[in-house]
Amino acid sequence: MPPVRPDSPPGEGRGRPGLSSGNYHNPATVPPAEAPGMDPPVPAPTAVVVAREEETRILLRGLLRLRHFRVLGEAEGSTHATELIRSEAPGVLVVDASLAEGSVTSLIRTTREVAPGTRIVLVGPFGRESSPPASDAEADAVLPRPFRISQFEEALVRPTLTPAPPPRTD
Repeated sequence: MPPVRPDSPPGEGRGRPGLSSGNYHNPATVPPAEAPGMDPPVPAPTAVVVAREEETRILLRGLLRLRHFRVLGEAEGSTHATELIRSEAPGVLVVDASLAEGSVTSLIRTTREVAPGTRIVLVGPFGRESSPPASDAEADAVLPRPFRISQFEEALVRPTLTPAPPPRTD
């Protein structure tokens, strides 16, 4: 290999022909927010899981992580869940119909008051499909058991149905 001269053009005498080591940029050495031409990283969506049974919480947490959610906390009942919701304001609340203490209805109502932007997904043995919320004590989506992973994923992102505005009379 010929020696590198200070005045040699990029790529000459520096490794393989045609490659310039002077202008090479290794993106792995630059933090993503500073890498040229790249947008800053998007924060992961957040969630809180509430269920009486530990196995149910583990399952729901795993499904959320599969969809790249960051689980902020878990609770067995409505008291601890309310504390988590007040302090964390999660993007999604996934609540099982069976709680160790408290009621699902009061938990949903409290969530609507303290974190109105939180999407609420209720997992339960009700056997009814998702429907638009009729009151402040209804979930945005209801998943009857058993459910498929694709149904869970859809419940996390499906737009909440809202009634159409009344027709204009002018």
